[in-house]
Amino acid sequence: ELSSTLATSSDINELLEKNLDVVNTMESRLVENQKRLYGVGLEKNNLDSQGRMLAERLGEFEAKVAADAAKEKSVRERIDALFVDIDRKKKSLEEFSGRIGEIDRNIGEFEESVRRADDRIKENGRNIGALELENHRLEEQDEALRNDLRGLTDTIVDQLERRLKESGYSYQERARMEGKLTTLMESLRIHLEGRKKLAEDALAVSGGSEKDLRKALESSAAALREILDRLGVVGALLENYKKSTPSFIDEFLAPEGIITRKREIDERIAAVRGGIKRNRENILALRKENASLTQKIDEYRKTLEDLRLNRVRLKTQASGVQDAVAMLERERAGQEKILKETSDEILRGRERIDDVNRRKAELDEKRKNLIESEKAIQKELTGLEASISARNKELVVQEKKLKEQ
Repeated sequence: ELSSTLATSSDINELLEKNLDVVNTMESRLVENQKRLYGVGLEKNNLDSQGRMLAERLGEFEAKVAADAAKEKSVRERIDALFVDIDRKKKSLEEFSGRIGEIDRNIGEFEESVRRADDRIKENGRNIGALELENHRLEEQDEALRNDLRGLTDTIVDQLERRLKESGYSYQERARMEGKLTTLMESLRIHLEGRKKLAEDALAVSGGSEKDLRKALESSAAALREILDRLGVVGALLENYKKSTPSFIDEFLAPEGIITRKREIDERIAAVRGGIKRNRENILALRKENASLTQKIDEYRKTLEDLRLNRVRLKTQASGVQDAVAMLERERAGQEKILKETSDEILRGRERIDDVNRRKAELDEKRKNLIESEKAIQKELTGLEASISARNKELVVQEKKLKEQ
């Protein structure tokens, strides 16, 4: 019985030692798992810290990208506004250029008008000088012709007086004979008209009878004889009148006569004076034209001054607009540079966000794996603790049995 008990005790002791070994092994594993669990906790905490840091950086990057996006939008709007403003100012420059070109054309036209008017005034001045010179020559010629005329007139008067004395010409006798001739001719006219009227009346009263016709013819014949007698008186008077007219008058009036020469001088004087008058009228017209042209030149020059002042004003305004365009272009270039920098910054920010999201996804994946590892270790710990507890309970029973043995 003792041997049997000792054998049983030995078995119990061996089992106890074996269980102790298992428990020790399990406790070692428990400690190791606790260490692993602690390490997983530390790593999880580290991942959480990194995740918070990445979240903060992500928020910063997203805020920066949002701010840059707002800035980009604002810059784009400013660039669009600058394009509109630049286009409007360039159209204004085109209008200024068109108006300046029109003013330049007007200035050219007025300058040409001034030049033509000035040339016309100079030409008129030359013509006036030539006409005045011509008038001076004509006046000298007129003076010479009048001297010739005075000499010729004196000659005519002298010759006329001398020849009249030689011919015994009497103005009173000539006038008396002219009066007689005139009276006699008028008497003949009246007599003929009276006889003509009597013949017509006789013919009208007779009705065309032979007796009445004979009487009318006899009356007409008597009238004709009376007329012939008076014509003889007229012929005698005419001969006396011719005798009373000096024959040298014909010599005076002949083509080569002195009167003809006087008439030629008179005509030449008239022509010279007509030329002087025409020249003076032309000079007056030219001077009036020059006065009108001078007035027009003054008006043209005043207009030119106004046009040039307006051109300077438009040039100044156009220069101001050009400067404004240049300034806007520079601002636009600056804004485009800012836009590019902002766009590049947004691109870099989005790359950073993508990088942070990638790293965050990696951390989340690691944390997920750690959590799964932690759960597995925790599960294993729970199992080990339960096993160790069971083994310890079994050890207590075995120790009790061993003590009993």
